[in-house]
Amino acid sequence: MGGVASFFQWWNCTGQWTPSNLATVGISQSVLIRGVASLTDSMTVPSPSSLQALKRELKVKELHVLDAARRRFLGHQQLVREAELKKMDQQLKKKVVHREKETQAVLQDIETRTIELERQKALLEGELRHCQEEVSTGDIKCRTAPIKDPPR
Repeated sequence: MGGVASFFQWWNCTGQWTPSNLATVGISQSVLIRGVASLTDSMTVPSPSSLQALKRELKVKELHVLDAARRRFLGHQQLVREAELKKMDQQLKKKVVHREKETQAVLQDIETRTIELERQKALLEGELRHCQEEVSTGDIKCRTAPIKDPPR
């Protein structure tokens, strides 16, 4: 396998790939060794065109791996965004429910206050009628002090 070692020495000089990082592009060292060995079996020195073909094949495989990694990353990003949207949707629903409860509480307070005001109005109208009757009969005994609510 002297041809394989010389191939790796040449390959390292070009600054492209080393045997240790071939796995990152999805090519095992044994596949590359078989390819180089088949080249070295037929000739003593691989031709530049054969080496160029191997380099192109490696580059294509590298692009495929990079594309697959990009697709995985985009899929992960999509999952993260969907989770964020779901969380924001839940928060929005909680706020809507809270706002509806507050609105119902305010409406109930308004209804209670309206009932109280109507009761006070009825008491005052009754007192006014009573005072008007006393004034019309000439027997003035109307109270000048404000009317207080009877104890409950």
